[in-house]
Amino acid sequence: MGETPVKTLAEIQEMMEEGKYEEARPLLQACLERNPDDPVVIRLFGNTYAYTGFLGKAKKIWRDAIKKYPQNVDLIYNFALAHYLQGNMAVARRYWQKARVLSPGDSEIIFNLGQVARDEGKFRKAIDLWKEALKGDKDNVETMNNIGCAFASLTMFGKAALWYREALTEDPDYALAHFNLANALLEMNHPGDAQRHAEKAAQLDPATHFEKVGELMKKIRAAMGDLQPKSKRPRAGPRQADRAIEPTTRGEAVEGTITGNDHAHANGNGSGNLTGNGEKLAKEKVPPTEKEKK
Repeated sequence: MGETPVKTLAEIQEMMEEGKYEEARPLLQACLERNPDDPVVIRLFGNTYAYTGFLGKAKKIWRDAIKKYPQNVDLIYNFALAHYLQGNMAVARRYWQKARVLSPGDSEIIFNLGQVARDEGKFRKAIDLWKEALKGDKDNVETMNNIGCAFASLTMFGKAALWYREALTEDPDYALAHFNLANALLEMNHPGDAQRHAEKAAQLDPATHFEKVGELMKKIRAAMGDLQPKSKRPRAGPRQADRAIEPTTRGEAVEGTITGNDHAHANGNGSGNLTGNGEKLAKEKVPPTEKEKK
């Protein structure tokens, strides 16, 4: 076998951005042989395992590195994320809290603490954390959407609608907010407006929302009296929430945790985002974004 070619860290990161994790791994291993005490290389080395489905191996790499570099926010962040993705909420919360102490203004860390609170059913705490995250990331529509979802989980559909509208003010083409606003408006007995936003969601993102919108439109037409004789039209008033749970995600308008009445969470730019290369983690639908501290 020939010697592993020497590449710069920037070149290796470019490979990882292209999804070439298996090729990047021996190159990072060679970097560690030359400089075993580089926390950035150690973190990226762990990423090559995490993004190829070996989250346990990645966790061990990051855990050992944290012992050597207990102040490294990115290592702690990734270790917390790995536990979150495996459903270990207590450990994820503990390590994200440690990261927050080291980087108090990091909106992404605060957002993820909100995710943990949400997943534990602590919706008011999640709202407080997400509002705190917005202070440092004022234009984040995914955070606004999730605040709306938390209010919907509390059956506070009026407040939920306000937050979905806030997200749409920032991004009028945010399909997920249109979909969730349609649900909230239907709960508030405004089927006409609900129909308009449901159709917009399907138009903007048919691959994700077409089927869901079809189901929602049946409810809307029923509320408008199209599916039943006039004598059997539903009475006006709040509708009972449909309770269901689906996998979570953040960052794209995709199906997420259903809270309260088919309101879908977005996980914005936090959960699922390993720091370092901005590529998709090999774990369900988790679209990451860049969090590299350059």
